Amino acid sequence: MSLTQRSMQGFLWMLSKSVVTRVAAFATQIALAWMLEPEHFGLIGLAYSIQGFAGIVQSTGVGIFLVSRQDDYERYANAGFWYSIFTGLVAAAIMLLCAPLAARLLDSPELVGLLLIMAIATPFQAIWTVPSARLSIDFRFRAAAIVNMFYWVGGMILSVLFAWAGFGAYSFVLPLLITKPLCAVILLLLARPPIHWRFQFSHWRSIVRLSVVVLFTAIFSKIVDMGDYLILGAFFDNETVGLYYFAYALSVQSIMLISLNLTGILFPILSKIQNDPERQRNAFIRASRVLALLAIPFSMVIAALADPLIRLIYADKWLPAIPLLQVLAVSMAFRASGSIAGSYLNSQKKFRLLLLASVIQCVLFFLFTLPAAQIGLWEFVVAISFVYIISPVFNLLLAMGFSKGSLWALARIFWLPLLASALAALLYQPVKWAIPPGSPGWTAEIVLGIGIFVFVTLALTWKFDREMWAELIFLKGKLLTRRMFSNRPEIASD
Repeated sequence: MSLTQRSMQGFLWMLSKSVVTRVAAFATQIALAWMLEPEHFGLIGLAYSIQGFAGIVQSTGVGIFLVSRQDDYERYANAGFWYSIFTGLVAAAIMLLCAPLAARLLDSPELVGLLLIMAIATPFQAIWTVPSARLSIDFRFRAAAIVNMFYWVGGMILSVLFAWAGFGAYSFVLPLLITKPLCAVILLLLARPPIHWRFQFSHWRSIVRLSVVVLFTAIFSKIVDMGDYLILGAFFDNETVGLYYFAYALSVQSIMLISLNLTGILFPILSKIQNDPERQRNAFIRASRVLALLAIPFSMVIAALADPLIRLIYADKWLPAIPLLQVLAVSMAFRASGSIAGSYLNSQKKFRLLLLASVIQCVLFFLFTLPAAQIGLWEFVVAISFVYIISPVFNLLLAMGFSKGSLWALARIFWLPLLASALAALLYQPVKWAIPPGSPGWTAEIVLGIGIFVFVTLALTWKFDREMWAELIFLKGKLLTRRMFSNRPEIASD
């Protein structure tokens, strides 16, 4: 099977997995939103933030190291496995040590129990790193998609069952004690990495050289990814944090549905063709355009339909989250489009550029969000959304290089989906005003709104970019990846 066929097959498998997972996630969120209270969502948001910071020590780049050096996998797999276990245990220990302090500072005693469960499950996830890298190297995306689907969907079903049984915020974390060990065993059986009882500390040094850069990149990235909950927790109560967590979880659907899957596929594929820079650049730019054309209208639909969606499906206690969701969803349109810049830079082993990007994003995060949080929740959401818009655009330019050709490529990535979304939003407004409120009206708004956005996006793509239209409509091996990974340059290199 050719590289083109493998990459397309992998994309379709990952996309199928993501669709199933996102549908399950949406249904789960509806169920949990009815059974739990906003403060429960606020507690888990704080717990995830602390877990994220403690888990930074696991961001050692073992998977990146193994995939980018595919020919040396057999040599470094065992050392990478034990190194991952070691960092997983360290992360668990940090979580346990931070739990009492965080509970006291944030005035949330339940954080101790939540973090204890997370700490117990953390070392099992460390086992995933080496076998997951093997699956990526071999382009076994179907196996990876099935395991990933089992983990997420199984965890969601268990969360609903635990919530129904009255476990409150613990409903989010108790499934981890079941799903993470099971997935670890399944991945080991699928990949069968060459693991033995010798730790091979001499090989750790090669991994650590990369780990230092990856670790600092992860630190700054994690501050942006998880710092919002901690800042809100310092200035607002758990109910307010829960409203933000709820809105963020809905707004991030475009990233979870599309970009994360494409990122997971692109990194091993771009690493495979790293000796052909022109082809690699062409693949990255083409993938960015496809992603933008999918993610931007999707995010704008969420922003436009936030009001009828929450009023129709969720309880009245979530109505204050509507304006938060609208602003965050708009920002996620850009964040999704810039997410694959990291895959491109990793495949080129430009780890220091990734570090630079994460530092700049972290500086912007504190520069805008800390003053805004002292004013109010709405101001905080606007500030962090601004960071989410600026940072991905900068990352794309950083990956392509700051040149005239790169600016033209950036314009080609964004102009069509932004134009389609803006025109669809204008056409949607008369529909929204004409339909009376109430359940039938909200249902009609949602159906018509989705139809308008889909029609306008496809119509403008047909008018201005026939090749991209064909890729969106047919998504078959002869279309998407033949062009995405062809040797034909997408733009002239300066």
